[in-house]
Amino acid sequence: MLPIKGAIDLITQPVAGSLEYEPQVVDKIRRLTADQPYVIHLVCRALVDHCNKMQKNYATLNDVNQVQQDVLLSGSNHFGWLWERFKEDERLLLQVIAEGSKDEGRPLDLDEIKRLFARFRYPYEANKIKTSLKTLWAEDVIEVKSQEAQIAISDTARYALVNGLLRQWLKNDRPLQEFNSPADPPLSETQALSTSSRQDLPASSDMTPSDIEDQGLSAHQHNGSYKMP
Repeated sequence: MLPIKGAIDLITQPVAGSLEYEPQVVDKIRRLTADQPYVIHLVCRALVDHCNKMQKNYATLNDVNQVQQDVLLSGSNHFGWLWERFKEDERLLLQVIAEGSKDEGRPLDLDEIKRLFARFRYPYEANKIKTSLKTLWAEDVIEVKSQEAQIAISDTARYALVNGLLRQWLKNDRPLQEFNSPADPPLSETQALSTSSRQDLPASSDMTPSDIEDQGLSAHQHNGSYKMP
């Protein structure tokens, strides 16, 4: 992940004097790419190709939106490579966060993550979830939002995917529904909330052992140029 100035320079300098960006375009590209150089290259290459085709030298937010599908296609190998780096528990958590974040990429707290696990009938193990969150955070795949002075994985923090394009790729190519059995459909949100709440109840002292048991993006570097011809 590049520092802010490095990311802005990588977006703007190769096309300086040839292509101008609407003020919000640079921020949009940074949100989509999480300042990862290879993904910045994919977006800017597609944007330049689009503007060349349209014979225009001024890129708008609408232009960025129009090229996103092309970027997902051209970047599919990169996102697939990133996916393969993680363990099954970490992949599932990525899918859950992508599902719950919606298109705007809103962050989720642990209660919301837990309800999604219940809704799609996955067992929720708090320690495993926190371990996976720490791994994904260390790999710059998720960001942690917290009101505490020291940002850390905690019960009160909220979690989101840093890379908007990765979130879209997960929803398109690795949707959470893919892991469900056709004979066992996802619960409704109301049912999931009820199930999640029941999981919080302590085991009764008269339960038998069998009853208790049953509850049981480092980014690739790229040397290519996306300068205007």
